[in-house]
Amino acid sequence: MTSTAILMDTPIVWTEIRVGNLESATAFYGAVLQNGMAITTEMGPQPMAVFAGPKGAVAGHLVQGKPASDGSGPLIHFNVHDSLDAARARVKSAGGSAEDFNIDIPDGAFFYATDPDGNAFGLFKGNS
Repeated sequence: MTSTAILMDTPIVWTEIRVGNLESATAFYGAVLQNGMAITTEMGPQPMAVFAGPKGAVAGHLVQGKPASDGSGPLIHFNVHDSLDAARARVKSAGGSAEDFNIDIPDGAFFYATDPDGNAFGLFKGNS
């Protein structure tokens, strides 16, 4: 099955987060997610920073634009590969804010955070 066919079978194809400053937002999310994000124009004419994942996986990117007002807009949850406490510390040290508690669900736990533009997002750690 091709990656395009896989995407057609998922309810979400990709995500975009509008940010006020693409360079600083790329640095923020790269530091928080530890994913080496970089700005590219390989996917189209508009510069963007891609949240990389395995081929065929649902992913997304940052684009220059007007961010949603604080506490509004879509809420995207990102996977973390180390601990939620370590991810929370990275959010705060990179200039964002984060709740000081985790929300436990059957498949793991998550917390809500906000980037420097005011975009809310979640960070999730699955059960081992």
